[in-house]
Amino acid sequence: DDPVVKGVITLASASEIPASYERLARAGKPFLFVVRHAETVGADSVATDHVGGARDLMRHLIGLGHRRIAFIGARGVRALRHYQGYSEGLREAGLPEDPHLLVQIAADDLEQVGEQGARELLARGAEFSAIFAQIDLVAVGALRALRAAGLRVPADVALVGFDNIPLAQHLDPPLTSVDHSVR
Repeated sequence: DDPVVKGVITLASASEIPASYERLARAGKPFLFVVRHAETVGADSVATDHVGGARDLMRHLIGLGHRRIAFIGARGVRALRHYQGYSEGLREAGLPEDPHLLVQIAADDLEQVGEQGARELLARGAEFSAIFAQIDLVAVGALRALRAAGLRVPADVALVGFDNIPLAQHLDPPLTSVDHSVR
């Protein structure tokens, strides 16, 4: 209850909201999160538009002529925003959602999510020309599985991710990815 503190701007790095933020909310002090969304505490946030970024990535793929675009992601809340943008991109282009092109894997290792997800897509016999990987680490695993199956990226299958991690530029070929860095 310090009268000198008018508000707080925080660059929250953890997914868990510390009790101090909850105390600020109860005290009525204005605060906002930068880079993170504040889903569990009543606070504003300045953060990446994950849905809009994913929708833009879908516009990119559709603009290249892809109509059968698969989505591979981890099960959980984080995947929902990217999946929402994926779905909105399909709807915007008048393309149907095909449940055979959706793979959500429960695993902690995100590269494993991508590898298992791509193998599952191939085992289903689903026809697709592109894969939207929930994040870049998922794309790394998917790339590994596609290569193991004898498929070439991007000649046979386009592959995109989200996050633009430093590793993305060093893949062969470099990964197309949404960059949402702080700068």
